[in-house]
Amino acid sequence: MRSVLKLLLAAITVINLAAQDLFAAAQTTGTPLGGLGASYILYNGAKSIFVKGYRLTRQHWYQEAKFDASFNLYTKVGSTVKTFSGMRSDDEDALIPIYRVNYGKIYNNIDVKLLAFGPYVSGDEKSSVMPLAFFEFSLENKNSVSAEAAIAFQISDLAGTNPQRRDSISGVYWSGTSINADNSALGAASDMSSAKITTGSSLTEFNASGTLSNKNGGVVAVKLNLKPSQTGKIRFVLGWYQTFTDRNWDGKLVDEGFYYMNYIKSSIDAVKYGLSEFVRIRDGASGFANRIRAVNLPDWYTDRLLNNLYPLTHNSQYAKDGRFAWREGKYFIIGTIDQQGHSQIASSYNWPEGQWRQMLFWARTQRRGDFLGQIHHDFNGPKSGSEKINALCDWDDHDHRDYWWSKTTNWSDLNSLFIINIYELFLATGNMDTLNTLWPYMMNTAERILFQAKRCIDNQYMAPPSPFDSTEFVLPYQCLGSYDREGATNEYNGSLALVAYSALAEMCRARGDEEGGEKWDEIFERGKKQFSAIYSSKPHYATNSEGELGVYNFSRHLGLPVIMSDEEANRAFDNYWDKSVGGRDLLPWHFYTINHFGDFGIAIGKVDEGLAVHYNDYEQHCVKRPNYYFWQDLDASPGMHTYMTAPVVWHSLMLITGFCMDKFNQRLWIRPLLPSQNNGRLTNAPLVSPGNWGTLDYLETENGKTQEMSIQFDNTMPVKEIILKNPSEKKHGLDVVLGGRSVPYKATYLGKGLDAVIKIKFDDPIEIDPVNVLQIGVDREIAVRRFTNGRTVNSLSVRNIDKKQIVEYSIQKRGKVDLAVYSANGVQVRKINVGIKTAGNFSQTINNLSNGFYYIQLIHDGKCISTASMVITK
Repeated sequence: MRSVLKLLLAAITVINLAAQDLFAAAQTTGTPLGGLGASYILYNGAKSIFVKGYRLTRQHWYQEAKFDASFNLYTKVGSTVKTFSGMRSDDEDALIPIYRVNYGKIYNNIDVKLLAFGPYVSGDEKSSVMPLAFFEFSLENKNSVSAEAAIAFQISDLAGTNPQRRDSISGVYWSGTSINADNSALGAASDMSSAKITTGSSLTEFNASGTLSNKNGGVVAVKLNLKPSQTGKIRFVLGWYQTFTDRNWDGKLVDEGFYYMNYIKSSIDAVKYGLSEFVRIRDGASGFANRIRAVNLPDWYTDRLLNNLYPLTHNSQYAKDGRFAWREGKYFIIGTIDQQGHSQIASSYNWPEGQWRQMLFWARTQRRGDFLGQIHHDFNGPKSGSEKINALCDWDDHDHRDYWWSKTTNWSDLNSLFIINIYELFLATGNMDTLNTLWPYMMNTAERILFQAKRCIDNQYMAPPSPFDSTEFVLPYQCLGSYDREGATNEYNGSLALVAYSALAEMCRARGDEEGGEKWDEIFERGKKQFSAIYSSKPHYATNSEGELGVYNFSRHLGLPVIMSDEEANRAFDNYWDKSVGGRDLLPWHFYTINHFGDFGIAIGKVDEGLAVHYNDYEQHCVKRPNYYFWQDLDASPGMHTYMTAPVVWHSLMLITGFCMDKFNQRLWIRPLLPSQNNGRLTNAPLVSPGNWGTLDYLETENGKTQEMSIQFDNTMPVKEIILKNPSEKKHGLDVVLGGRSVPYKATYLGKGLDAVIKIKFDDPIEIDPVNVLQIGVDREIAVRRFTNGRTVNSLSVRNIDKKQIVEYSIQKRGKVDLAVYSANGVQVRKINVGIKTAGNFSQTINNLSNGFYYIQLIHDGKCISTASMVITK
């Protein structure tokens, strides 16, 4: 493989990073910063180390190349100059996709903080694939007099031709020669128009004045003049552009490129994009992390949700023509659908385009002939774990070589996961066009699973277990699968098939095929009875492998019917709880254990036990070995293989919030399952949906016998039907309120046990957004805005949305409206002249209030007509 990276910086600052010494990635810390399939930059603020990640150079090591780079500080107050070369601080925090470093105020009382981030904005594919790393320094003058402050970003100290600036992009510098394919560029900017951006080669020069003389070199500096108490921002964007040439499975040399090449032609283009979109991407990446951290769940848990996203940078491969896949990590395999099928969840609900393309890749490469519909195990087909094949197979290469260990034509789990993954994406996006494109391939695969119930191993007939007849049997009873190391675990294959069958029924109905829906429903019900008779009703069920618990949790978080009875599920969990020594034995494949076992517990309401399994894994791989956090292995033992399945932890979030959104049918599930320490309350819970996250506040008593919830989305989310849990299996008094107004609905009560639900249907879709908040009470009263003779009464309320205060108010008659904000001691801190308003309901956003208690007055024609309070925490 050819993987040569050059840095094209201030002046013709060019360096071949591949020539630098290699060192083990486990020696580094800091968030990997880069796009999907684009590689990454890593900055370790505790040690002032910079690292550039490449394509995989060996199958067992994601080799890293350390390169000579540093951040450097200049400060001047009065005549006193203080500098800090190679800035570093132990006060740092990595939370993918952001990285925070607090350098303190030890230099001339200038407080310096860094926010670094990757290009991850939920729902924004273009940004998410960009080869970019962002760095924003906040410098606050804590002095009572003016001060000078500057940051210099140095990447080697090389000479070149005079720097240039183009397209009015401040701080983007490169040589006057043509841009080559393998190159990088550095740009700088500030939020202060008076900032001075200079380039050069000498840190000695920078340390003397905070500026450079614009001579040749690899240093870019930004200098600010700060008034007392003023804060200024200094921004750097580092971009790169690489080619990728290697041999695929049949020895053909290919140049598959990178998906970002559809948007940019050079690193200069990348940096220009990064600078122009800096604030939006910063807010999106920060919001992503902050909203996950805001939920009232343990810090270790939300930390795990974020930092187990390292495969976004480490394991993703995204060719220019749209072929997308994940590298397994431990083995030299690309694709590995039995693993990615579990871990795609985070990307499906944030950046689904790549996942859709991956599903099309699986579909177009599915086997033909006697094995029609069989899904491949991978896309590169190495002959062994050490064969270095970095390139993907071609589109439609349905005969490409496959995994070497065992015949994957006999694996049934690959087929079921293909169908389940498509259904997950369909729910998340409502993309019927792509579903229709994939439908013929899915039908091939669905029939393949039914075929495998009768003829699995090399298509040879195998009689089903007694007393079942081969004409009615629908479970892949004799197939191989993901547990190839330990032999077949057909409980696992069977449970996957059941989820796939019920998903097919739902997709048929979405396509208007009621007959097809009934067909797959009947197959599911038949299979569920067979599964019970063969497996789950047996006293010894789930005393062997966690795979016997299978993917029950998939059915729960996808809003599908459960695959076994509550009694069977509880006994199975208890059996394996004993075998696992109370959840402490994670077994070699720990990602499978936390999903198949831990998430099974959460899905059946044993939330504390399920989270205990998750915590044991967190303690083993993060607390005890923090330097391995972004390099977790497949096995429970330490390693540096950055295994692909880490995002599987997001299944547990979907189960705890109980959230599922079917965007095509406009169905919303809210069925929370809470740990005991939450005392029946969930606050600021993220409802993760591509480009349109929501927030849930929820309160229940007696494990859900009464419920009260508030639901909002960042943008309009149309909803026709809401599904709530109903553990008491009784009818309830329901209040449904949207934007303060009661909403007419029809309620039905269905199911038993964990499948017992309340379905609330609306004649016309309601639209949930930041103003039109949906509130539902189950045997709990929800306050409704009162109306007098068809007119609203005067009212005032305040809600906190993503650090913004949304003031909602109503007035009875036309008049001049003001909003006055007071601190707790009665001092007015803000007055907003809203202007003349007619009678009705309105909202106003208030930003930039510091932490504390406030009360707000609604003033109509000079008279206070309503008062509300608010508490702000950030």
